[in-house]
Amino acid sequence: MMMTRTPKNCVCLFVAVGLFYFSTARAQIYVESGSSSAIIVDNTEIILDVAPATRGGELFVPLTDDLAAVLGAEFEYYDDGGRAAAKVTMPGASLSFTEGAAVYSSGSVEKALRGAPFMLGPWLAVPAAVLFQEIGYDAEFADGNKFVSKKSRSAFVEQIPELLFLPEAEPTKIEEPEKAAVEPEAAPARKPAPFQYTYENSFEYKNNKISGDAAKSSIQPESDGYNKFNLRAVGELANGYGISAALRTSSTTNGDFRQGEVNSLTVDATRGNTLLKFYDLNPKISRFVMRNYQMQGFQYGRTSGGITTSVMIGRTPKRLYESLYTRNVIAARVEKRAGAAWRYSATHARIDDVRYPEITDRHENSVTTFTVGYDTKPFNVSVERAMSADRVFHGESRRADATRIDVKRMARNLMFIGNYEQIGNEFVSETAFFTPGRREFSAFVSARLNPRTTATTGGKSVLYLGENTETIPFQISSQPFAARKKMKLAMNLSNEKARNSTGSKLTESRQFSVSDWFGGTKLALNFDRRVQKSYQGELNFRTNFKAQATSKLTDRLTGTFQFRQEKRNPNQTPISRFYRARLEYELKEWNDVGLTFERYYNGTEYDRNCVEADYRLLDNINDSEIAITYGFHNYAAHNENRIGLKYSYVR
Repeated sequence: MMMTRTPKNCVCLFVAVGLFYFSTARAQIYVESGSSSAIIVDNTEIILDVAPATRGGELFVPLTDDLAAVLGAEFEYYDDGGRAAAKVTMPGASLSFTEGAAVYSSGSVEKALRGAPFMLGPWLAVPAAVLFQEIGYDAEFADGNKFVSKKSRSAFVEQIPELLFLPEAEPTKIEEPEKAAVEPEAAPARKPAPFQYTYENSFEYKNNKISGDAAKSSIQPESDGYNKFNLRAVGELANGYGISAALRTSSTTNGDFRQGEVNSLTVDATRGNTLLKFYDLNPKISRFVMRNYQMQGFQYGRTSGGITTSVMIGRTPKRLYESLYTRNVIAARVEKRAGAAWRYSATHARIDDVRYPEITDRHENSVTTFTVGYDTKPFNVSVERAMSADRVFHGESRRADATRIDVKRMARNLMFIGNYEQIGNEFVSETAFFTPGRREFSAFVSARLNPRTTATTGGKSVLYLGENTETIPFQISSQPFAARKKMKLAMNLSNEKARNSTGSKLTESRQFSVSDWFGGTKLALNFDRRVQKSYQGELNFRTNFKAQATSKLTDRLTGTFQFRQEKRNPNQTPISRFYRARLEYELKEWNDVGLTFERYYNGTEYDRNCVEADYRLLDNINDSEIAITYGFHNYAAHNENRIGLKYSYVR
């Protein structure tokens, strides 16, 4: 297929063949789905760990570390109710995507997606159009099969042969007789946007049977079913409130797992500068208060005159907190923006444990924090000061404080990140997670030495319980040869020294990795060595060697071989070895079968030989997935049979 050169500031997506091309004054980005795993930025080919893919006619790009380095962004992965989620942060943009969710967050605004993100290998794949548009590549749908920048539509049209267009006729002026003036009709009332619904159902069945001593098995015997149902609605009410609601439910026959069945219902209502949230809340305020804290209740927020006020009232049921009591929670926050860079905020949160006898570990906890931030995008600094007052029932109130300072500076080829944190020994905040009595200081610099090489170094010092630990890392990743664009080298070095009143402990870590493509075969090697000298002067060694080869044997058959061994002494026979060979055959697109052979050896009763067969069908038209797995594990004293069935449906 022949493609004409696209001018700057133009973005095109050819859905039929899965091509995505971005070109702006800042960078030219070219993405192709399928077997190619390369993204071309300013004529430099960047090899991703996982190739982009199409799903339901939409192009998805995986949020890999390499892509983050190319865009100058940060990708932070976290768990969101059992699903993988990722936060994308870069100057001018803050995005959050969740696996299986047909919406995403841009700043504090929730927006709908044409296709839900999904896991592509170990990475979360998100719609490429949305990602690049949100980070500044001003793109819009044009003709249903391409994207055209608003700023360059005319320039794009100039590249298309004129014979494809009919000349526009000049409008003919028709003289009309004068009419008597009439009152203009009132504009019709604006109709609210209709509601859109997305539902997802998944069922998984696990059957693990063991013939022999279950205590010597690596799995738990079970025969249980797991079911999840999710429903999401997005729309607008007649009063102008935009509604986003999500219901998540789960059930299982596994009695040991039933405590983990936490159903959730979230309802968000937004109109202008007012935000309302109901029932299941998960506020993310700061380091020391309301940090991803689960509660059920009501949240109100309003912005006016550069001041944002938020109030949260509710409870944390014992099934969420896994405790013997229920907590009453109340929090208030005021945030002020001064100009384009400065922001100030104050937050107060209080929890009270109720409804159980006095002998339980009940808390009355209050935390007040003050935060000052300065953000000009290339330079960002944030200072937070927190004070706590905590009383355990029948005890005295304890007071302490905590401080955290974060500094970030970004330049064209350089990024500096530094932080300082000190937490009092008796500082208690029941709505956040941290280590009391810990002091940390760190500073790291990451630099792009050339278009193919990135290096990071710095230092970290941690003081905790009388032990001072200092760490100096050095990392470098490179594509060393321009002629071999797919070859990647990486080296991670770390020296750590811990000191206390009895002496010192030294730890040295080295990691080297190399990967390259030879035709249709990718070879990856990794060597990891760790040496530690204890406080008593004892030396401990550990070395790991890993190798993996992945080859496309035919158009539809892919083979993978893995090897791993571990030693505790460089001159010692390996204490564990692992071999794995897998063949995967593609019946048709997104429909494959696999056969896996494994051998694990460490000289104990856990030595095993395994054979697994699996089948997967992913229906992009109906957004459904079926996966079936059977495994036979042969141990020295017993055998295991494992059956897994998973079905999911998204609509």
